[in-house]
Amino acid sequence: MSKFDEWHRTTGLEYRDGFAQWCGVESKLVGRGADMREPVVSVIVPTFKRGQLLVDALRTVLAQNWTNAFEIVIVDNDPESIRHQQLLDEIPALAAANYRYFVHAENMGWIGNFNRGIELSRAPWLTILNDDDLLDANFLQRMFIDLDANPEIDGLACRKRSFVDGAAPVEQRRSVLHRTAYGALTFYRYRTRPSRQIRPSHFFWTPLLGNMVGFIFRREAALEIGGFYREDWPSDCWFYIRFAALLRLEQSRQTLASMRLGQNQSLDPKIAREALLDGHLVRQALTRREVPKWYMRLAPMISARNLAETRDFWGVDVSHQEAETILGFALPQDQPGRYRAARFLLSGF
Repeated sequence: MSKFDEWHRTTGLEYRDGFAQWCGVESKLVGRGADMREPVVSVIVPTFKRGQLLVDALRTVLAQNWTNAFEIVIVDNDPESIRHQQLLDEIPALAAANYRYFVHAENMGWIGNFNRGIELSRAPWLTILNDDDLLDANFLQRMFIDLDANPEIDGLACRKRSFVDGAAPVEQRRSVLHRTAYGALTFYRYRTRPSRQIRPSHFFWTPLLGNMVGFIFRREAALEIGGFYREDWPSDCWFYIRFAALLRLEQSRQTLASMRLGQNQSLDPKIAREALLDGHLVRQALTRREVPKWYMRLAPMISARNLAETRDFWGVDVSHQEAETILGFALPQDQPGRYRAARFLLSGF
């Protein structure tokens, strides 16, 4: 029995080949850089009609202070794109870098774009940088210190800050008391360790690791679990869950990447509503074996917290009544203290 068969038996979650749907779509190589070295890591940059954001993202990749070879794999979902030549004009240093720029014959959607980037990459390690997100200059250097020190790790996600253009990072605008409490919780979670293991049960409470920025993972592992599945939402959360169930997934204590909120698709009210339901469906799936069944008694409280976070973090206001209609059950008033206490006591997170 394969580990996929075993996982299906114990969790009810099925393996699918996320790469197969788009196998007939051509990706044309329209440009490459002068550096042809074999890379240790491929930085995949999916993009679609976001010119200046792409420039900002690529500059943070080119600014990496890591001395080992890495490649940039730009995968453009716009079949009519002429962005490559413009990039060379805007970022002259790109011409000397180790990069390849691909344009797809048709728009495969963001999930198909992620998967194609994985397939086109040459390195044993991969990381995905959305074209609206940013990497710290020491991202690769710091992450590979920990990866080299622990060869058992298959994927390592750094912590990340959130920001809106023209404003300080969201985390810096929180109260001193909040930041002090968060620092104490960080010490409890990590002690003196550089990273902590993430298990599927941790996603019962929240999409713990957020989007894909700041995550370095083995290419063979991504291929093994079938990449991202179009049928899943949120697909990046389920990618992490499958990864944690079948492989060794850890989170670094270092904050080394930034997620831009102003352009994020989660700001779409329709997607925010779907996310509320999908979070509940994730909890239902994980309750089968990853957490005790009685945890579902906490689902209304967790959904109420998710609803408040949708408003406070993303700025999308879904009414209490609308959320109850979407979920199909009554929601209590948000009780963040009770939520945090339950999460801490039951999972240590």
